[in-house]
Amino acid sequence: MADIILALPQQVYVRVSSVVLSYASAVFRTMFGPNFKEGAEPRTSAHPKEISLPDDDPSGMTHLCDLLHGRKTNGDEQTEDGLAEQLWRLAVVADKYDCVAAVSLQTEAMLSRFLLSTGTAKVHSLGATAYLAGAAYHLERNGFFYLFTKRLVLDYYEPFFVVSSQANHEALQAETWLKLAEQRATARTTFLEELPRLGSDKWCHNGCGGGNKSDDFAQKMALKLGRTGHWPPRLSATPLRGILAQVHGVGTVHIAVKCTCGDAYNSLVAGSSVQALARSIYDSAGLCLWCTRAGGSSTGACKHAEDQAFAGPVVAA
Repeated sequence: MADIILALPQQVYVRVSSVVLSYASAVFRTMFGPNFKEGAEPRTSAHPKEISLPDDDPSGMTHLCDLLHGRKTNGDEQTEDGLAEQLWRLAVVADKYDCVAAVSLQTEAMLSRFLLSTGTAKVHSLGATAYLAGAAYHLERNGFFYLFTKRLVLDYYEPFFVVSSQANHEALQAETWLKLAEQRATARTTFLEELPRLGSDKWCHNGCGGGNKSDDFAQKMALKLGRTGHWPPRLSATPLRGILAQVHGVGTVHIAVKCTCGDAYNSLVAGSSVQALARSIYDSAGLCLWCTRAGGSSTGACKHAEDQAFAGPVVAA
């Protein structure tokens, strides 16, 4: 019985059943109950009651009502970037009206569509990925939130202030953008500083106790990364994920080492050491939903193993 007409901005009107909405949400149940004007006034399908919701997004509310009533939506007619924004608008309204659980199966299926885009190819725009992370935040999908914030850190090199200053900045809070920028900067610094050190952590054959140095390792790693022997690579113009995947697969590297005492010798850097560094940097990217809601610790710090398992390994992310 469609006994309610929701009057939304932009002259959008959606006819709904108060019974269906009340069943899906305690907020609607209270709104249509006897203690509120909307619920106390008589209404029937022949004479529906119009309720104004001037602060709600018309696209998101329409989508929510369609899902709750089992009506067909227009999701299949949109581009994937458009669907990401639409999903975020739906998530905001569902969160506001306590309907997240009622549409959990549908929204999980929508989020899962974007799991097909993996590897180093940037299929979606930075803004679309931000919308997906924002949708996961409102829908309380921790694994998806971790995955999409990890993508923001690893798959894009553009400054975050560009997207956060545009229309889709609203998808994530300013504090979240700052945390993601901090994670990416830390990951870049760790990579540039710690990788060359793997080639210098060697004992002198003379046992002199002096320091040693191997520029050979950094140069060879640069060659393996396609940087023609130049170190360091320009991470400000290169996504981190592709570089980490390359580093993860280089294997053992044979190097020439020179000590301060003058002794020169050949050595090697085990592939397992390089892989461990790549994995450590990879695992440090991405935010935990519950920690973000509580004030903002990273998943790398709180060790939510289920999220890391959801994201998968470096080479198959």
